[in-house]
Amino acid sequence: MSAAQSLDHRPRLGELVACQFAGDGNYYRALVVNSHQELFTVAFVDFGNQEEVTRGMMRSLSQELKQRPCYAVRVSLEGVLPKPLTTSAAKYLNELVGKETPLTLDYSLLLSEGAILVEEGEDSITVNQKLTDLLIPQWERDLADNMDPTGGKVVMESSPRYVTLPVGSIIKFLVLSVLELEELTLMGCRADEDLIPHIFNTLSAQINMFCLRSGAKMYVPRENEVCLAKFSDDVWYRALCMTATVNSTVVLFIDTGNMMLVPYTHVRCLPAEFAQAPALALMCTLKGVDQSSENKTKLTGALQVHNAYTARVVSQEHVTTYTLELTDMFTTFSTSAGKN
Repeated sequence: MSAAQSLDHRPRLGELVACQFAGDGNYYRALVVNSHQELFTVAFVDFGNQEEVTRGMMRSLSQELKQRPCYAVRVSLEGVLPKPLTTSAAKYLNELVGKETPLTLDYSLLLSEGAILVEEGEDSITVNQKLTDLLIPQWERDLADNMDPTGGKVVMESSPRYVTLPVGSIIKFLVLSVLELEELTLMGCRADEDLIPHIFNTLSAQINMFCLRSGAKMYVPRENEVCLAKFSDDVWYRALCMTATVNSTVVLFIDTGNMMLVPYTHVRCLPAEFAQAPALALMCTLKGVDQSSENKTKLTGALQVHNAYTARVVSQEHVTTYTLELTDMFTTFSTSAGKN
């Protein structure tokens, strides 16, 4: 591919290109399937894997190479409904790939109904049926068997992972909420954080289905325990128990950044599988900002929740805490400005 020309344009969705595979440095045919700013997702059409690449890793492809048949094709599996991928289902698929398990493809059905994959061997395991079973979440299996989905275990504050911010970089920071603590604190994450759709769509749907079907009436969490709590919008989210009283607890919602007093009737124990995805809401203080009561009130009014602001990540103090410098508003709300 040394003679191939670099792309003279931004790669288009659906365009077939020659793309360098980072694993071995060689170029292979690839289809551009997605883009985000300067990163592109390509599917290698002769192998089936997808990778995230830059424009510099792509080259133009001759018409003759474009017209050759693709060796990897997408197959819809009959009876396998589109569901979030569970840990056990992902493990099974990885084993099929890692062991290079021979599979028989039966596409005698109508194309609209999908195909059937069968593992070759004495057992003749049907991949479709096994995937259908493995795509049932563990909590759903436990409820069906009248078992406790938490296994009698609790998730404490130190267990969940959190998304990160690149120290020293300029980013677009998404404000999820604003907390007027001792210092004005912004709760949020990078505006281009890949996990945002998963947390607020896939995981949220699973959490709310669990709370609807669990049959529990209330739960009294320990301090510093991660639980599930219902917010004022009647939606359940992951939350950290801060302080507890007789009938209620103050919780910090670790994906939305809100803090709220909730009754124990609006709290549930968290199954460990819901703690696997990193939490979104990082606690960020602001460098060089006048922290007087009057200035904090003005800044709170100026900041719009769910808006993104240009910020420099100054430092990281803890897994969940950072210091930012809001370059959009620094002059207006800085300490020096407050003294004028």
